[in-house]
Amino acid sequence: MEPLRLMALWGKLPRGADAPPSYHPLLCHMIDVALVAQAMWAAVLSRSIRGRVAEALGVSEDAAERWVGFLAGLHDLGKASPVFVYQVPRGEAISGRAWPIVRGLARIPHGTITAYALPATLTEPPFNLPPKIARRIGALLGGHHGIFPRAEAVGELTHKWNAVGKGEWTRGRKVLVHMLADLLGVTGLAAPRQLDNTTAMYLAGLVSVADWIGSNTTFFPFAVENVDTDAPPMPADYREAARTKADEALTMLGWTGWKPHDNRRHFSDLFGFAPNSLQDEIVDLAEQLREPSLVIIEAPMGEGKTEAAFYLADTWSTTIGQRGSYVALPTQATSNQMFSRARTFLAKRYPADILNLQLLHGHAALSAEFQVLRREGDRLFKLGEVYGEDGHDGARPNVVAAEWFTARKRGLLAPFGVGTVDQTLLGVLQTKHVFVRLFGLAHKTVVVDEVHAYDTYMTTLLERLLEWLGALGTSVVLLSATLPKLRREALTRAYLRGLEAPDADTRRLQGVDYPRVTWASSAQTGVRTVATSPLATKRVVLRWVDGRLPDRADGHFAPGTELQRVLAQGGCAAVICNTVRRAQEVYQALRPYFPDLADDGEPELEIFHARYRFQERQKREQRALIRFGKKESKVQVGEHEFRCVHRPFRAVIVATQVIEQSLDLDFDLMVSDLAPVDLVLQRTGRLHRHDRARPSGLEQPTLWLCAPNIDDEDVPQFPRGDEQVYDRHILLRSWLTLKGQGKAIEVPADVERLVEAVYSDDVDPGNVPQAFQQRWSTTLDELHQELKSDQAKAKQTVVAAPFYPGDIFQIFNRDLDEDDPSLHRNLRAQTRLAEPTVSVVLLRHDEAALGQQGPKEIDQVRQLLERSVTINHPGLVRAITAGATEAEPPPAWHQQALLRHTWRVVLEPDGSRRIGSYELRLDDDLGVTVTRLG
Repeated sequence: MEPLRLMALWGKLPRGADAPPSYHPLLCHMIDVALVAQAMWAAVLSRSIRGRVAEALGVSEDAAERWVGFLAGLHDLGKASPVFVYQVPRGEAISGRAWPIVRGLARIPHGTITAYALPATLTEPPFNLPPKIARRIGALLGGHHGIFPRAEAVGELTHKWNAVGKGEWTRGRKVLVHMLADLLGVTGLAAPRQLDNTTAMYLAGLVSVADWIGSNTTFFPFAVENVDTDAPPMPADYREAARTKADEALTMLGWTGWKPHDNRRHFSDLFGFAPNSLQDEIVDLAEQLREPSLVIIEAPMGEGKTEAAFYLADTWSTTIGQRGSYVALPTQATSNQMFSRARTFLAKRYPADILNLQLLHGHAALSAEFQVLRREGDRLFKLGEVYGEDGHDGARPNVVAAEWFTARKRGLLAPFGVGTVDQTLLGVLQTKHVFVRLFGLAHKTVVVDEVHAYDTYMTTLLERLLEWLGALGTSVVLLSATLPKLRREALTRAYLRGLEAPDADTRRLQGVDYPRVTWASSAQTGVRTVATSPLATKRVVLRWVDGRLPDRADGHFAPGTELQRVLAQGGCAAVICNTVRRAQEVYQALRPYFPDLADDGEPELEIFHARYRFQERQKREQRALIRFGKKESKVQVGEHEFRCVHRPFRAVIVATQVIEQSLDLDFDLMVSDLAPVDLVLQRTGRLHRHDRARPSGLEQPTLWLCAPNIDDEDVPQFPRGDEQVYDRHILLRSWLTLKGQGKAIEVPADVERLVEAVYSDDVDPGNVPQAFQQRWSTTLDELHQELKSDQAKAKQTVVAAPFYPGDIFQIFNRDLDEDDPSLHRNLRAQTRLAEPTVSVVLLRHDEAALGQQGPKEIDQVRQLLERSVTINHPGLVRAITAGATEAEPPPAWHQQALLRHTWRVVLEPDGSRRIGSYELRLDDDLGVTVTRLG
């Protein structure tokens, strides 16, 4: 068949009714994608990755490189069909001169045609692939748009020859395959004889990414500018030009600039201080682990677990070729803080390299620090500017954020990233392009912080993620202050299953005291107790207080009176509440006791929770870090850095769980609502966290726990809001355990005993009243039912395990929505089992003009998002999503990705707005309040 006839098959067309008469031949696009894949093999994939893929295919590394490029190029073979070529009128003008014209065909995805047509050619000479492998490759490539074609849809094409094309269309597809093989030097090479599930998913991700890059017309412009006057290029000539373009694309998009180094660095060189006992243990362990491994670090708060994890990730990049890292945290706020630490660490570790660091969460676009890195990335990659020349003063930054990776689904592809754990859990949910996320996580080090904070549903997802990470050769570091034994064992077994070592001896991992380090790899498992630093070894004084809010008669609030007395000689206290509403009410109750400004010019009493507009929440978080953070530590405020240099003489912050995790805050005294025992212990980690002089009377870290009401039958009655946040039985166990603790908690000595007393299966309440025993039994049954239900819900949305024995492509093809949090959970890719929420842009009356016509610039989008707040109040969410006109966004918002699922509410001059039967109010101090009317 004549090459020019094949070049009349188009692969890409310009968009728009007034588009120029140009096109990109299908063969040219196949060459583009093939050479991008080969360029990624050489410049992006580490030596260890290349070796694993070659071994999995059963061919040499050189043959694997050529085969990977060849297969990537074949992804669009299905476009050589009448149904694709003639789907638009312009198709006749381009291809109709050389190929039979067929009209009126029903649409068929071209990936499905690839899956149908390709295997027959791959099983013939000169390729001679086994039929099963050829079919798996066809399915793999057919899913490059995010969903693998269903077997029944592929089979139905047998009866749709008019759409697929037979005769010369079949011969044309076969010639395309052979031409591409010749151009890439695949003809005559040993062919893959095997393809396991893990490698298939990895290659599916690589193919999709190569297709995204190869479709970028900035680097791969249309080869035929005018179909009426220009002849298409000769394939061999085009190949050479495309090879150069592929290398340029990777460089300009920010894929290159860093590779794992061979030079190891000592701990003290990396961090500027000598390792403590825990970190010393990690340094020794890093010498032992020379293969992808799981390490679980359980230690009290403030022991330097993050630095230990950074050290492991850095060591593994040099010893086993892990390509970068992703640090996963429970919240956006903690992600922002960790992003600053990661940026500082990487800048010091690789001063001569260009490192691509991404921030991944729903409001990353609002991080001023991340925006600085994006602008630096634009100057380096997009604009090609040179620092020190052309008016750009200063040294070239070595940590930047390349713009290409900020698009949805691409963030995990960057070598370095920090963000919420949700971004990793999406890698095992049945969403489009789930395999791209797995490809991005493969052969990295993934650090998951605050593992104890995840519920049954999230932990079930995490276990499946660990299976896939083990199979993909990814190392994992799990960090936790407190972790129940059963959960630690389950997480370890999950990773070992991924390593195909499910029968590894895990009995050695039992019976070792907390704090400890546990590890598992294909070669070894083990656990060691580690010593605790003097700063983390403490006796927390425990006192129960009456936390009931004052009635309207006298306004007396017991904790307020006591706090006022205890802090008379100075001191900083935190009051942690379990719900936003409770925090707002406690704050108002404490106002009469602390009405003045502190000596730092800020209020003595402040409040911080999640229900503020984003810009206000961020401001309050930064103020808390400056006031209560570590002395001389840096806090990023906008584009400026501030140091924590002045701690207020006396201050009280009322907060929710937003200060419970990861934020490096230090208080002299804490008042806390009762919570599950592990979270109470986590909260105490904010007591006497830093080495500093303490005020008189507060030399010992002190925790006041708010006691629940006790009914006439001696059964505690927990507030309704607490029972909506935490399980009733776990609250009951925690109360019973802490009531029996006495007057102090010894850290770390008491930690494991307290956690196991609440979370072990075989706990008995002991000699308690009959009513208490009845409540215990009832809530325990409820807990067991809830655990089963949560696990079942997780299993409905999670992808199959890597060693699933059936056709894995047929269960990787659901398309759950990962963007719209207001959808019913059956339609959503939920990383957390929660009721639907809505993001609302809340505009004051004088801000009503913002975004009314639809934002045209990213800065305008950012202005709107800075005024957004997440609403999780069930009744108000229902009122908004039911179509309340008071919350309807302008139609243009649906065209903007960052605003697509956002609602808009303009407040009345008094700061309120009625929506259905609820009143929404924005208070300068309290934040957003929700009141049911009537």
